[in-house]
Amino acid sequence: DAVYVPSLSKFQLNSYVLQEEGLMFSYNFHNWQKIPWFYNQRSGLPGIFHNDPIEVTKALNNMVKSHIIEGSWESVKETPRKFNGHEATHARFWTGSAEILKKFHQYNGDRIGFAQCWVFAGVLITMLRVLGIPSRPVINAASGDDFEGDLTIDYEFKNGKVIFKNLNSIWNFHVWVQASMKRRDLGEKNRGWQEFDPTYNVGPVSNQVLKNAEIKTDDDIFLYAEVNSDEVFWKNRNVFQTATDKIGIQLCTATLNLKTYQDLTFEYKPRERTEKERQHYVKAAESIGIHPVSLGSPRRRRSVMTTKKTISLSIVSLEPVYVGDLVNFKIKLGNPTSRIQRLNFTLQVDSLSYNGHIEHQIKHDSRTEIINPNTNITIPFWITFYEYNNKLMSFETLRIIASVEDSDGNLYLDTKKISLLTPQLEVKQLKFDAEQIKARGESIVYGLGALSKTNSTFKKNPILVTIKFSKPLLIYLNNARISIEGNRCERKTFSIGTIGPLDHEERKFLLMCTSPNNREESLVATLISNEIDGFTGSVFANTA
Repeated sequence: DAVYVPSLSKFQLNSYVLQEEGLMFSYNFHNWQKIPWFYNQRSGLPGIFHNDPIEVTKALNNMVKSHIIEGSWESVKETPRKFNGHEATHARFWTGSAEILKKFHQYNGDRIGFAQCWVFAGVLITMLRVLGIPSRPVINAASGDDFEGDLTIDYEFKNGKVIFKNLNSIWNFHVWVQASMKRRDLGEKNRGWQEFDPTYNVGPVSNQVLKNAEIKTDDDIFLYAEVNSDEVFWKNRNVFQTATDKIGIQLCTATLNLKTYQDLTFEYKPRERTEKERQHYVKAAESIGIHPVSLGSPRRRRSVMTTKKTISLSIVSLEPVYVGDLVNFKIKLGNPTSRIQRLNFTLQVDSLSYNGHIEHQIKHDSRTEIINPNTNITIPFWITFYEYNNKLMSFETLRIIASVEDSDGNLYLDTKKISLLTPQLEVKQLKFDAEQIKARGESIVYGLGALSKTNSTFKKNPILVTIKFSKPLLIYLNNARISIEGNRCERKTFSIGTIGPLDHEERKFLLMCTSPNNREESLVATLISNEIDGFTGSVFANTA
C-alpha cells in the first residue's frame, strides 16, 4: 500500500506504528536531555478518517495547531489559566497525547491550550500511528527560522548586543515529524521519510529533497533553512562576520529501544566545515536562484570582512551547570601580529527566550585591553546565581557575547549559549496494596481519595510512588504542580503549592492504573512552577 516502504524493516515498522511510548529531546548546547512522551494510540481515542496518506497527513498536520491545540511559548507564570473557556495546561506539563485528544473530544472540538513544538509533534505522531502510518519525531539542535527564504539568519550588532535583523530566529531545539510513505507525485526516488512540521504547517517535504539539496517549493526552502542556513552578522549595513556551522548542529530521533538517541544529521546534510557541505549549500541556493550573502556579498551589499585576522577571540571553559550554581567561563584573546594592539573589549550576557530573542540583560562589561605582539591572554568571568535569578526563561538559556574592536576598526565576535540544567526528579514505587495504602493515610498521600472510586469496566490497581529532587535548589518554587502519567495509568495532576529552598521532602502520590496483563509500566513525572519549569523523572512500576 501507499505507506509500505521496503527500506524499513519489520521491527522498525512495528516500532514506528505500534510503539505507544516515545522519546524526544531538548538541547542544552552541550548534550541532549530526554523528554519522554506517551503516544497512547491504542487508548480508545476518537476515530479519524482514512484516505491517501499524503493528503491525510497534510490535513492532520494542519489540524494539530489550527484546530486541536493552541501554541503558547509564555512562561508558566504568564500562561493563561483558561483558553476557549476551558482549563489550560502549560506545554511543559503535558507528557502524552491521549489526554490532549480526549480533552479536545470532551470539549466538542474546541481548541485547547497549550502546546509547543514537541507537543504538536507528539499529537501528530499519535494520529498517524492510529492510521498505521509509520512516524517518528525529529529533533534539531539550533534550528533556524528563515522567513525570508534567503537561507541566512541575519543579526545586527549594536552597542555590544547582537539582535536579529528581521523576523528570523533560532530555536534552542525544534521538533517535527517524519512519516514514511510513497510519493507518487514526486517519483520513486522520493519515497520513504517525509518531513512534516506541525508548528508551522509545513510539509510534506521528502527527506531525499533535503539530503540532495534539490529544493524548489517554499516548504522545501523553509525546512532546508531549519537544518543548514548560515549566520550573517551586520554592523552599519556591512557584513563583518559569518558562521556556517551554527544551525542544525545535530539532528536526532529516539533509538528503537528508547534508551538514547539516533543521530540523523547526515541524513540531511554533509559534515559541517567540509567542502562537501559548502557545495551542498551552494547547490540548494542555486536551485532556488539566490546568492546568499554568506557566499560572498553581491555588489549591492558591501562586506567589511577582513581576509587576514589580526586578533583571535574565543569563549572557552563553559561547562554545564545546574540552576543555582556559579557559571564560570573564560575569554581568550590573542595577538598574532608583531605590533602591540589596543583593543576595545565588550562582554554581554543575556537570558534568551525559546527562539533566541533577548529577554533580560544579566551582565555587561566594557574595557580596554592592551596585548603585546604574539601574545595570548585569558580573562576569567563568572555569573552568580543572584545575577541571573528571576531572569531565566523556559529552558533556562543564557547567551554570552564577546566582541573586540581593534585600532583599525575591525570587529571580531564570538558567541556561546548555555542552558542551565534542572535537577531530575527521583521517582520510586512503594510496594503497598490498596489496604496498606489506606492504613498509611495518616501521612500525606496526594490523590488518596482515588481509592474510594471504582470503575466497573476495567480493573484498576493503585500505584504509590514517591518523588523528590535529585539535587535540591536554593530558591522558592511557587505554584508548583506535578503531573504523573503512564500508558495504562491515567494522567493525574497534583498541586503542591510552594516548595522551599533546599527541599529534601519525599512526597507520596497515588494514581490508578488499568492493568489487563501483569506488566511493568513506565511512569513519567513532570514538575512545573512559576520560577522554573521542566523538572522530569521516570520509573518502571509494577501495575499488577
